[in-house]
Amino acid sequence: LGIDQMDQWLPVLEGKKVGLITNPTGVNRNLISTIDVLKEKVNLVRLYSPEHGVRGDIQAGEVVENYIDESTSLPVITLYGKNKKPTKEMLDEIDILAMDIQDVGSRLYTYLSTMSYCMQGCAECGKTFVLFDRPNPIGGEQVEGNLIKEGFTSFVG
Repeated sequence: LGIDQMDQWLPVLEGKKVGLITNPTGVNRNLISTIDVLKEKVNLVRLYSPEHGVRGDIQAGEVVENYIDESTSLPVITLYGKNKKPTKEMLDEIDILAMDIQDVGSRLYTYLSTMSYCMQGCAECGKTFVLFDRPNPIGGEQVEGNLIKEGFTSFVG
């Protein structure tokens, strides 16, 4: 798992103000939350919430405003509300935006759109984007099914 490759990512994140997009699937091989791993090792200053929230306690499709995470006291910036792509203001307090979410191996998944929009937002604002890579749970060795036709895309897939 990407989060377990500390020798590779720690030099990139050290000395930087880090934001993290994650949910309950963001854990290391010992099932320790990526939030807790980063909070101990780097200057984690913000969390960014995809659909269902960083703790997985928000219903599907529910729009939530920014809030403070009770466990860490960090501000949580929602990426599943009015702005699905982070604005300059949403990224102002960080140097690097990292993401650690397990993919389900399906095109129909809001987290892929969240990742894409965050990569775009970081590029537009001159911020670094770091993805803690994870294996595809259904193999990922073969692409199956039809490609989506232009004009039929959505945030879900």
